[in-house]
Amino acid sequence: MPVPVDAHSNVVAGHGRLLACRKLGWSVVPTIGLDHLTPAQAKAFLIADNRLTGNSEWNDRLLGEMVQERPALELDFSLDVIGFELPEIDLKIEHLTAPEEEADDSAD
Repeated sequence: MPVPVDAHSNVVAGHGRLLACRKLGWSVVPTIGLDHLTPAQAKAFLIADNRLTGNSEWNDRLLGEMVQERPALELDFSLDVIGFELPEIDLKIEHLTAPEEEADDSAD
């Protein structure tokens, strides 16, 4: 996702994305201009962007699958760069092989 910037190339939101890019060694990152926003709208955008992140939930199974595929895709980055500790990742991968719990039968 591009980093939103204002007309002066100041980061409006996505500061975490920018830090992640720096940790990956990127010197250039994709941006999207939000120079049409007023300063008040830019602040509202920042608040909304952070709030949306806080409301999100992980699909642990999908995350485990994606991380498990990393070596096959030859992605060369440390797992701590994506914000997870190794034990967390191990648990998510471990759940891939665990049988899924059956839902309670509504007839019971």
